[in-house]
Amino acid sequence: METFQHINCRLAMEDVTVLIKLKTGEQLVVPEDLLISNSPVFKRLFVDLKFDEHVIDDFSPDSVRYFLTLLENGSLGDIEDNMFKEIHKLGSAFEVDWLRESCREWLRDKMKSASSKEDKLYLFEECCFIKDKLKDEVLVNDLVEVFTHKDNSPLLRHYLSDMSKLEESQIDVLLQLGGGHVQLFLDIILHNLRGQNTLGPKLKYVLDNMNLAACCEINEGLYLEVIDTIAELSDVSAADLRIVNKLITNTVKLVSTRKKEKSTDCDSALIPLLRS
Repeated sequence: METFQHINCRLAMEDVTVLIKLKTGEQLVVPEDLLISNSPVFKRLFVDLKFDEHVIDDFSPDSVRYFLTLLENGSLGDIEDNMFKEIHKLGSAFEVDWLRESCREWLRDKMKSASSKEDKLYLFEECCFIKDKLKDEVLVNDLVEVFTHKDNSPLLRHYLSDMSKLEESQIDVLLQLGGGHVQLFLDIILHNLRGQNTLGPKLKYVLDNMNLAACCEINEGLYLEVIDTIAELSDVSAADLRIVNKLITNTVKLVSTRKKEKSTDCDSALIPLLRS
């Protein structure tokens, strides 16, 4: 792909130009029409407000150059994994709709073909970043839909082995991806309880948001082991004991409800672990 430096030299001689200043202090001479034809943000800056320069210092210089190259080429093509986040953020920040949507289609294609643990970790991180930082849940929902029938156990083990490092929003997604992995979830909870004296906040969040009826129904013995382990914590507080009591009470109610509502063709392997 032709780099922006070459495009820059070729076009700037004949077009009205503006300056894009990078975080390194480098200045790029850019055809104004290239920017305003792709981005309403640039149009406001250079046409409505009549600026003749703009500083883009919250992105790497390489990503800004690549962004400008893509604007000139008019298509995304195949990008490197490590460039996706910056290019998608630039497309979102400057409201380049075609580029933002092309990035998302690129990510969706990766979801469909993902098989390795590394690919799944990458996709999980990117989708959660978009959900948390850009406040957009569409790609997370796509990820859950595509991954529902995949083996997500390596992904779950990787992130849930130390729940204290997770954001609550990440835990929600992992619970959505955990259908059919009840024993794995309960084993991981026991792993997180080992060596602990108290019930940590993230573990409380997991227990409070899990579909405990499914856990008890599918593996009652392991479920009860989790409850007993919590109750036997050396520094368990009265509040933690109330949580245990609430969990047991709610589980009994949920199991009773599920028995009444459960259809004869229900596939227990795909019971969602995120409690509705």
